[in-house]
Amino acid sequence: MEDFLSALFLKVLNMSITSSYVILFVMIARLFLKKAPKIFSYTLWAVVLFRLLCPFSFSSAFSFLKAVTPSSGKMDYISSDVGMMVQPQIETGIDKVNSIVNSSLPAATPYASANPMQIIMFILSVIWVLGVLILVIYSVSSYFLLKQKVSTAMLLQDNIFECENIATPFVLGIINPKIYLPIGLSQTEKSFILRHEQTHIRRLDYIIKPFAFLVLCVHWFNPLVWISFVLMSRDMEMSCDEQVIKELGTEIKKDYSASLLFLAVNRGMINGSPLSFGETGVKGRIKNVLNYQRPTLWVIVAGVIVVAAMVIGLASNPNAAASDNDAWDRVSYFTPDAKQAMEIYIKALRESDYLTQLSLAHAEPFDPKGQEIWDTIKINHVKVIKEDVRENKACYWLELDIKDGGNSAFEKGVFPRWLWLVKGEQGWYVEGLMTSGPPIANWWLSGNKQEKEISIDDLTERSIITSDRYKNTEYPLIAELPKEDIYLYGLKPTGVVLRYGDKIQFFNWEYTTPRFILPVLHKYDLDNDGEDEIICVLNVGSGTGLSLYELHVLKLSGTSGYVDYMFSDYLEQMKTMLSTAYHKKENSIVVKTNNNSYIYDIPIEYQKLTYKNVAYGNIVFFDISNGLKIKIPLGVLFDEFVSPQFFEDTIFFEGDIVFKNGKFQITSPQITNK
Repeated sequence: MEDFLSALFLKVLNMSITSSYVILFVMIARLFLKKAPKIFSYTLWAVVLFRLLCPFSFSSAFSFLKAVTPSSGKMDYISSDVGMMVQPQIETGIDKVNSIVNSSLPAATPYASANPMQIIMFILSVIWVLGVLILVIYSVSSYFLLKQKVSTAMLLQDNIFECENIATPFVLGIINPKIYLPIGLSQTEKSFILRHEQTHIRRLDYIIKPFAFLVLCVHWFNPLVWISFVLMSRDMEMSCDEQVIKELGTEIKKDYSASLLFLAVNRGMINGSPLSFGETGVKGRIKNVLNYQRPTLWVIVAGVIVVAAMVIGLASNPNAAASDNDAWDRVSYFTPDAKQAMEIYIKALRESDYLTQLSLAHAEPFDPKGQEIWDTIKINHVKVIKEDVRENKACYWLELDIKDGGNSAFEKGVFPRWLWLVKGEQGWYVEGLMTSGPPIANWWLSGNKQEKEISIDDLTERSIITSDRYKNTEYPLIAELPKEDIYLYGLKPTGVVLRYGDKIQFFNWEYTTPRFILPVLHKYDLDNDGEDEIICVLNVGSGTGLSLYELHVLKLSGTSGYVDYMFSDYLEQMKTMLSTAYHKKENSIVVKTNNNSYIYDIPIEYQKLTYKNVAYGNIVFFDISNGLKIKIPLGVLFDEFVSPQFFEDTIFFEGDIVFKNGKFQITSPQITNK
């Protein structure tokens, strides 16, 4: 639902941007048509309505929009995959605007479940829908309130009613439009009004205006659309005024203007109904009526030519130059896993009916290694026959049902192909295609040759490593949870392989030290989401005055395997929770947290030394046996020693660790001496 809503909003947004340029063209054209009959200006708004409603159009060499067309040749200023781009980009056709907007768009977040731009687009789409609903509800409510107001009107003849509850005449109704007149009008005024409102009905204005307002509701976020609705309404009324004068004669201009002034109504809020004789903008209408003269033939001919040219030029898209490199649609995408990369690639294959070069890349602005899809290729069906996803690369055997190959890089028919998906620092991207069979073994090796691609059949060790066996074991078993069918193997010189069931996954962890302190594994539901996580503590450094551990939480993420979350900012969190104060006279240190405090007396043999501060971080312990806990001893740093001193009665900073939504947080901090 989120994807559908965001895609729909993007489609509307692109149409609205295109329409904005069309509206500006029409507003300029109205200035040149100032002395022409208003029916010409009124007609021009039809092309705006077309652009606001229709997501596609025909191409023409006479299009006026070439200067503001994106380099892809398509009127898509914001890509449908903007949320997945490494660095989101829009292309408005105006370089200055592109530069300002693009520099403010948030970049993709590597390996996050959702990119910032995806979240922003979803929030904007929800706001858009709420705005549409509010305006539609307001308009419908106004219509029915007015309907109730004229429910006591008396029928005069045919579809003409007289009502004492209204101040100005108007047309109301969609299927059976009715003319409502206020009481007390003279016969002359009635004749003007009836002719005016009947002209509206004859031209179907009573349908056009509510429909235009409905379109305005969809594009409510665009101020130019509001302006265009007001100007269209004025042109509608003025053209109707001119038609009445044309039919009844120019001698009625003064009396007609007086009727307009007498029945003028000033509306507070724009809505789609009804068509009122005293519509807003009466001053301009009176001026137009008084200045009206029957148009000459050449004015009508010139007006028809201008309007026809404008309609063709604004309704059509520019022709895309197939030989022009600027017409290539170059897009870089960020994808957190191979599955999503594959989905984007298949979508691109199915939609590749225009000149494009697809790059699922972590480079910016464009990675030339991207797989090219070009010309008029039409792929009706894409099927994944087989897949092979390893630590740093992936292959998919695709069956492409190509009905119309055109002059493209693909052949017509059904062919299996190996697609290379390579994992970079920020995500997966397409590297190329092979048609001669599966990749050779060397292809699976990473660029730095440190990550050895291994098979599950290589993990045969069943005995936990000991110092005398390490050198003779290629893939030593360093931790296990046999009941859960989970085993952790070491790689030399660095890295580990997690085996769970019949699957394996590589992690670039340090796993042993000269003391051979082995990892500790547990598996339970850590964040109360109904799914068990794998928790691992590794010793990554040991020696005199040094004992460092890493805490990792592995959370299963669909078919892409486990996602690794490491607690790395515990010292920063600790700094915000811990305060110390040295009392020289007492040779003591007061250590405080939010929950307790402790007075630590410096041992007598150290009291003559120069106190510097309390130090911590060289020794860190994690306990994962029953929930997550952290324990850090506090040492004292003196000017006379390079490293902090830890005493027999050392005090500790302790706390619980809460893991939620991929984040770690220390809670219940306290100072202990145990």
